[in-house]
Amino acid sequence: MADTVTKVFSVPSIEPKTPHQSKQETMLSVDFPTPAARVERLKRMAIKHPAFDKSRHTQEILVRAQHALRRMPGVSGQDANELVSSLQEVGQIINQETTQLVDALMNLTLDQEESEQAMARMSIDANLAQAKNQDQAQTIIRLRTEAKVEQDKREEAEVGARTALDKVQALEGELKMLKQDGNNQKIKADDLVQVGESASRQGSPRRQWPLVRREPDTTPSRDSETAFTSRPVRVTSAFQNMTRTPVGPPKFGPLPPRAPAYERRFLTSMPWGRSVSTGVGGGAGVGGGGGLVQQQQQQQQQQQQPSGSRFQPLPRYRSTTDNVHHHHHHHNNHHHHQSAPFHQQYNNHDMTRARRDYYYPTTPPSHGRFTDTTPIQITDRAIAAWSDSMADLYHAIRHFVTRHASEPDCGGGTLVGAASSLWPVLLAVYHPLSENEAASYLDFHLRSESSKACVVTRVIVDYVVNRVWVPGAWTGSDSKTTYDLLELEREMDATQGQSSSIRQPLLNQLSTIITQIMKNEQGTAYHRHKTDEITRQLNTTLQPLLNRYINHVEARRDLDRVAELAWEISSKMLASRLTFDFRFPDIGARFSSQSMLPIWPHLDPVELQAKHWRVAFVTTPVITCRNDTGGGISAHSVALADVFCMQ
Repeated sequence: MADTVTKVFSVPSIEPKTPHQSKQETMLSVDFPTPAARVERLKRMAIKHPAFDKSRHTQEILVRAQHALRRMPGVSGQDANELVSSLQEVGQIINQETTQLVDALMNLTLDQEESEQAMARMSIDANLAQAKNQDQAQTIIRLRTEAKVEQDKREEAEVGARTALDKVQALEGELKMLKQDGNNQKIKADDLVQVGESASRQGSPRRQWPLVRREPDTTPSRDSETAFTSRPVRVTSAFQNMTRTPVGPPKFGPLPPRAPAYERRFLTSMPWGRSVSTGVGGGAGVGGGGGLVQQQQQQQQQQQQPSGSRFQPLPRYRSTTDNVHHHHHHHNNHHHHQSAPFHQQYNNHDMTRARRDYYYPTTPPSHGRFTDTTPIQITDRAIAAWSDSMADLYHAIRHFVTRHASEPDCGGGTLVGAASSLWPVLLAVYHPLSENEAASYLDFHLRSESSKACVVTRVIVDYVVNRVWVPGAWTGSDSKTTYDLLELEREMDATQGQSSSIRQPLLNQLSTIITQIMKNEQGTAYHRHKTDEITRQLNTTLQPLLNRYINHVEARRDLDRVAELAWEISSKMLASRLTFDFRFPDIGARFSSQSMLPIWPHLDPVELQAKHWRVAFVTTPVITCRNDTGGGISAHSVALADVFCMQ
């Protein structure tokens, strides 16, 4: 009986057991993806589970209870068998439930491990894909960089080829001109006489061009004689190249509609504007020139001077050693000029110095030496002095541009960049074009040496006109004068466009303040501080337009010279009680020989006006000086505008 009970109770404890496995075997040696491998893995995981130890211990307790019931006195055999059967059922249930729970737990554990392994594989795959994408992105960037370098090399080669072609064409043009000059030298004496007679006949176009006055001791060259007899004298712009190129005019798109002449193109902040007065102008300056006859005489005098550099002396400025022209302002704002050789009147140098106040009315020469006279009398000598001051400033600007900012930009406007503070300034000079049209013009002009020099010159001139030749430039001397200048500037803005009788007292007050500042600045660093500020701001603004390799010390020195001259002219203008108007002609406006001089093309201004050429770029403004202190208006032209033309 005991053997039977032992056999019955020993069966449940033996069924869940599996053969003992060696500790040296590894779980990863089985192929897990197959079902058989999964079952094998489950057996290996469940073989040493602690739940089976508890189950065996429970089975042992039940077996001892069965034996105790068999031996317990007073219990019948039938009752003992029933109790033993019940205990055996309990043992079987415990064994089955334990086995099922262990199997379920092992399945969950195995599923979790497989999930973690799958996630690890996915993470590794993602890292590999990301690394591959990064490698491909770097390869793409490298290829793009190489393509950009090759494209730049190609553009440089194309620019070099175009430059070489232009030089060849220029050489061909010079060769043709030399051949024509050689043929002209073979003209017979009777032909020259006939040419002279035809030029002196009444009604001949050549009659309109006066003969060149020559001193008795001068000997004109054969080339100048040939040039004079072959074509009329033409005023040469101060900003054009001396070498004529046969290349045709630049081709631009259809012209945009012109903006109203009264439209203001400047604010107190950048970009700088279009037309400015020295705090007193009631609108755009008068665009009248100094007279065609005077320009022709100055051009004839310049033909005898040697040409040394790219930019030539300004012929439109009235020199104190040339003829003086008397200006009479009529009701229609036209200027009539009568030439009078003043060298016969002012031969004595002492007399010239004694009458200097007459030549420079209420215009301090520098740093506070100011002589006030009432009323103001604008003489021809005074206008000539203003013109000479402008000529000195333009000469300093051209000197700086030629040395440090004349190299053409092969990339056009890309180096400047739309995000640069200089970009709106450059676009504003192409008023009234749209932004896209202005950017196209700018890109075209920056690729040529001569036109880029004019662009840089225009930026400097704009800065001087809008930032230096204004009352606000003189703030900072002391608190009182600074407050007075700001208050005066506010009143001038409020009376903009009103009559001269209202604005002239403001000019007189401005003259008094500027004179007081110049007197107080003696022995102080105010003057040096202001010129250094002008130099620093110009240098910062012009950085994108400068040459690639420049001497920064020399460039700073040349800019210092520009700042000194601009500040000196500012002191004279603001203390003179005169109204100075600065007008930049609009892009697309018709060329006018009365207010403009052509940089390109190399044609007569009258011919350009007759053929309805238009303005493509403006380098310098039309400068007009006006005296509003008298009973009538006395306006005089100080300088004409230098422009590029197009058809």
